[in-house]
Amino acid sequence: MSNFSERFGYGATPVDLGEADFPDTLRNGLWDAIDDVFLSDIYDFSGGYDQEFSQLTFAIWHQVFRLPADSRGRHPQDAKRTIREKFYSFEFFEVYNFIEWIYPFARKVESKRRFRILVDNLLKRERAAFRFSNGIFVRVSDEESIISITDALESKTRSVAEHIKTAARLYRDADYRNSVKESISAVEAACRDVGSSRKDGVSKPLRSVLDEYDLHPVMVAGFEKLYAFTSDAEGVRHSLMDKQKISQADARYMLSACSAFSNYLSAKRAEVNGH
Repeated sequence: MSNFSERFGYGATPVDLGEADFPDTLRNGLWDAIDDVFLSDIYDFSGGYDQEFSQLTFAIWHQVFRLPADSRGRHPQDAKRTIREKFYSFEFFEVYNFIEWIYPFARKVESKRRFRILVDNLLKRERAAFRFSNGIFVRVSDEESIISITDALESKTRSVAEHIKTAARLYRDADYRNSVKESISAVEAACRDVGSSRKDGVSKPLRSVLDEYDLHPVMVAGFEKLYAFTSDAEGVRHSLMDKQKISQADARYMLSACSAFSNYLSAKRAEVNGH
């Protein structure tokens, strides 16, 4: 659930993190994943270094820390404590480097799978700019999308801004189905605001916009197909909402695309009207 400031408008509604954004919640979760998969079995039967843990820590000291391996400490817990201290001092990119580096040290297929799931679920939960795919991080959000959403949140058309704000909050709460609905509603609001038609939906208001602002018919036809998520019984909205699951990717795309299109309509009006 969103917090008080987000629900009542006292703080910016977070959407996706930027690439360099690295809150404590993200770092803590990534540490938990490393601890769970790589650092949970560190003792042998006598209380000394487990063989696999010894090999892992030797590699960490030798390749990552570039320190003498004999400085790990006498007890396994000493080594684990040092790894944790270093991890919490890493820059954000060093954390990502370390996770990619340590991934191959998961010897068992099930361990690799568990680590991938833990890391990727965390990245999704925190709306990080990356996902963990086959042992490497890949970018999933882009600066242009973030700019589009931010501009829509600051729209002079209050109804557009409110719908995008609500869509962003629902997206953050993982309520993807209702986030998509709000994103679409922002486009409907933009169409009604820009055009002379005050009817619901997208198609009729867009035709009004075409007449008033001389948009290219092919562009309008494309927008109608993409954004005709109206209340019509046979509309795309009806089909979309019948899907059993609306994914995070679906909701992110619609939030970004609907923000961009709402901004476009507002910019087109300003261009034609000279302000």
